[in-house]
Amino acid sequence: LPKIEETAKLVSDISNATKEQDIGISQINSAMSEFDHITQTNATVSNELSSAAEELDAQAGDMNSLISYYSTSLDNTQTSRSIYMPQQSKHLDMANVDFDNLDLRNFERF
Repeated sequence: LPKIEETAKLVSDISNATKEQDIGISQINSAMSEFDHITQTNATVSNELSSAAEELDAQAGDMNSLISYYSTSLDNTQTSRSIYMPQQSKHLDMANVDFDNLDLRNFERF
C-alpha cells in the first residue's frame, strides 16, 4: 500500500509538471506569434522605407537638375553673396536679403 501511494504521488507530480510545461509551451507559442507579427510589420515598414528612399533619391536628382541651371559664387573682393541668373544675364545682389524673415509662401513646394 505505501508503494502504491508513493507511485500515485509521483504520477500526480508528473501530471502537474506536464500541465506547467503545457502552459510554458503555450506562452512560447504566443510569443513566437507576436514575434512573427512584429517581423512582418518590420519587413513591411522596411519596404516602404526603401521605396520612400528611392523616391527621395529620384526627387533629389530632379532637384539637382533644376538647381544646376543656376550657379552661385562668392567673390572674395565683395562682402556679399551673389547669385548669377544665366537666363536673364543679370547679377542679383543678395546682400540686402533678410534670410531669417524670408516668406516661404512665395515658393512652390515639391
